[in-house]
Amino acid sequence: MDAAQRQAKQERAGGNYGAGTKELQARNYVSRKEQERKRRELFDDALVKFNAGELEAALVDLENVAALEPRNYVGDNLSRVTPILPVTHYNIACCYSMLKQIDEGLRSLDMAMNCGFEDYAKVRSDKNLANLRASPKFQPLLEKYDEPVINWRAVESTLGVFGKLFKKDK
Repeated sequence: MDAAQRQAKQERAGGNYGAGTKELQARNYVSRKEQERKRRELFDDALVKFNAGELEAALVDLENVAALEPRNYVGDNLSRVTPILPVTHYNIACCYSMLKQIDEGLRSLDMAMNCGFEDYAKVRSDKNLANLRASPKFQPLLEKYDEPVINWRAVESTLGVFGKLFKKDK
């Protein structure tokens, strides 16, 4: 514990806000911003590697970006994850799909959508997810987060109700 931390602790114990607390807050802010910058650089490097076809290296970097998610984050819009996390998990799913690791890819895609990734049209059309879309587990996963284009359960129940009403008795 350095001098500023000791002073801040004493100030807090006395209910005061002074120079020690202010210095500690400024240091924490700078540290958080530096960590955020490094995380963004790592994300950008991963995208370069992904586009170059270095999928394993991109996957390692993307997993590190996800691991660097700040704990107890609350955004300005009260979100509990940083904006980069859903996109990171989506890109992880793309890597796993291209590496033909379907279960891991579906797990990452689930995490992406659970974190707030909502570009379902992209999920349905991205060529990088083609291997995941071929899985029988893909459609139920997508329907968990996005309303299907045709809700077959609603169609079947509607037909069932109207079928009973207009059924001729023999």
